Amino acid sequence: MMMQATVKRSTGALALLLVAAALLGGCGSAQRFNDAVRIKPDQAGSYGVVPGGAAVARDGRTLRGTVKQVVIAPSPKQEGTIDTFYVFLDARAEDRPENYELIPLRDIERVGSLMNLPRDTVTDNINVVESFNNTEMIPQLRRVPMAVYRAGPPKPSENGGGGGDNCNCEPLSFSFSLPEIECPKREYSWFFAEGRVVYANFVDLRHNRSEIARQTISGDLALGVRLGAGREWGVGLLASMGNMVNDIGADPETATPRTSVMGHVRYQTPGPVTSLLGICMKPFFYGNLGVALDEASISLMKIKLNTECQACQPVIDAAVEANPSVDLSFPISFGFGFGAEFPVASWLDIGVDIGYRRLSIADEVLAGPIANLPSRRSLDMFLLRFGATY
Repeated sequence: MMMQATVKRSTGALALLLVAAALLGGCGSAQRFNDAVRIKPDQAGSYGVVPGGAAVARDGRTLRGTVKQVVIAPSPKQEGTIDTFYVFLDARAEDRPENYELIPLRDIERVGSLMNLPRDTVTDNINVVESFNNTEMIPQLRRVPMAVYRAGPPKPSENGGGGGDNCNCEPLSFSFSLPEIECPKREYSWFFAEGRVVYANFVDLRHNRSEIARQTISGDLALGVRLGAGREWGVGLLASMGNMVNDIGADPETATPRTSVMGHVRYQTPGPVTSLLGICMKPFFYGNLGVALDEASISLMKIKLNTECQACQPVIDAAVEANPSVDLSFPISFGFGFGAEFPVASWLDIGVDIGYRRLSIADEVLAGPIANLPSRRSLDMFLLRFGATY
C-alpha cells in the first residue's frame, strides 16, 4: 500500500523526472487554471493531503488546481505497458516540480464520460477537464495539452535549464480551451417580416414538351405574427415573386413571371440565441401551402370553383377528350425547408436556408374548340434562400 501511495502521489523519482521533463523541456505551461479533478471514491483516501512541506488536508474526492498536462508514458509498475497520467498542481501548492502530482487515469472519474461528450476518435476526451466553479452545472470545459513519451522521460540538465533537444516528447495539437461565446440577446416582436433572395434550380418545359434546365433568381416576402411562450412559432403569408417560367401554350414559348401566395408557418428553436460550433445562431424550419396567381392559373381555379355554368361543362369535357394531356386539377403549391438565422442586432437576423417547392401553375393550351384552355403542370424547384428577418 505504501508503494501504491507513493506512485499515485508522485513523490518517487519517476514522477519528478516526468514533470521536470514536461516543464523544463518546454512541454508544459506556467499558466494556472481553476480545474476540478474528480477522484473515484475507492481512491480518494490516497489524495487527502496537499503535496509540499506543510501537511494541509483536502477533500480527496475533488481536487482543485491546475491540470498541467496529460502524459502517456511507459508504466512504472509493469514493464512493456503504457500508463496515462494527469500532471496536477494543487491550487494551494507552490508552483514547483516537487509539488506536482502524477494521477493515474484509472483513479479519475473522467468528465468526458460523465457528460457523455461526443467521442473524440483521437483522444477519446481523456484531456477534457472541467472548471471547479459550480461543478454540478459544469460551466466551462477545456482541453489539456498532451505529450507522449516513447522511451521513458528524459532527465533534466544538471544546471536546471531546459531539456532542449532531449525533450523526447511529442506534443499533440489539442492544447486549446473550448470557446466561450456570449451570444447577443435577440428580442422578438409580436410580428415578423422576412425578405429573401431566392436561387431556384428546376426543370421547365418547352412548347414541344421537351425539357429544359432552368436557374432563376426571384424573391420571397413573408409577413405574420409570432406565437408561443418564446415566440418560437410564426404564422403568416408568403409572396413569391419573379419566378420566370415558360408559357408552353405560346408559340414560340416565352418565359413569364409566376407569382404565388402561400400560407407560411415557421418554427425556430426556443430560448435565447446559443452558440453552435462556435457560431451564434437559431436553427429554424418552415412550410408553405398556397396557389400561383398568374392569369392562366387563376383561370383554372375559376373553372374548378365555378359550379353555375352548366352549359360550359360539355364544351370543356369535349376539349379534354380532344387533348388528353390537359390537366384540370386544382393547382395547389407547397414547399418546406430549413436553415439558420444569425443575429446582427437585437431586432434583426441574417438568415440562410435550403428548401424544396412544388409550384403548380397553368398554361393556356389548344384543346378541341377551346384555344386557351388552362392546363395544370407542376415544377419541382430546389431553393437556396438568403436574406433578413425582423
